[in-house]
Amino acid sequence: MNLLLLKSSDIKNLISYADAAKVIKDAFDKKDKNLLQMPPKLYLHFKKFNGDLRIMPAYFEGSNFATVKLVNSHPLNPTKGIPSVIANILIFDASTGSPVCLMDGIFITSLRTAVTTAIATEILKPDNSKVLGIVGVGAQCMPHVQILNSLLDFNQIYVSSISIEESKNFLRMNKNLLQDINISALSVEECVSFSDVLVTLTPVKNPIIHKKWLNKDIHINAIGADAPGKQELDSDIILNSKIIVDDMQQSLHGGEINVPINTGIIKSDFIHGELSDLINGKIEGRSNSQITIFDSTGLALQDAAISELVYKKALGQNYDNFIHY
Repeated sequence: MNLLLLKSSDIKNLISYADAAKVIKDAFDKKDKNLLQMPPKLYLHFKKFNGDLRIMPAYFEGSNFATVKLVNSHPLNPTKGIPSVIANILIFDASTGSPVCLMDGIFITSLRTAVTTAIATEILKPDNSKVLGIVGVGAQCMPHVQILNSLLDFNQIYVSSISIEESKNFLRMNKNLLQDINISALSVEECVSFSDVLVTLTPVKNPIIHKKWLNKDIHINAIGADAPGKQELDSDIILNSKIIVDDMQQSLHGGEINVPINTGIIKSDFIHGELSDLINGKIEGRSNSQITIFDSTGLALQDAAISELVYKKALGQNYDNFIHY
């Protein structure tokens, strides 16, 4: 039997942002039609090391393949010269159960997260949105800058972090990649208050985004809260927003809404609906001036959709980096 190995550089050559957006929309459509097996994300918590490992399987009914992603979250890794997120994706032949491809999952995780942000933003953003703000300059920041700048029409992008120097360093370190983008660093408060669309990418457990800073007409993509106990937005924002989640069960467990739900600030019926409902027109998006939130926890279906497409493209282009086992 043969196992194809694909590096991040291979994946970047095989898939475009537009390709990714198409298959992710299709994947959410299949979720809506119950053509998906996606058990809840399984966590192994390493309290001693301030980290965790997540196991994320998915299978689209009728597909020839099934996928499992193994991904960690270790916020202190950068101090050791290691990425905070390390991911690998295994693809299995559904007819035999044998593994057929092992690919790097770091780029796919960044790609699918930012592309899904773009999909939600396209539907929920206020009319004539021109300013994008991003809070958090870690691994997810650059993909969001590049993909949202490519797929949506922003005139100005602001980045911010707890430390303004950290934000400025991000711009310096990525100067060559950002030279054609109108981007600058601000404080968190300034970034939030100037934005029509906001993306939050921080792993905090105490809210750092406050309602008094917001425009009355803004869309927020809340991405940093991806495990129990995390919360980026203060409760006043939650209480005064229309909230869309990527998956209700997963968001209740570890998304932006998990703390407000568990502390009784809101109940689950306060949530407007899921992204699949929004994409298929089952629920209304933005109406008049309001705050909208997309609570993005990251789903195995996103990884499965992109990795299956990458694998098929690799076979079609005769990639031959196989391990024989």
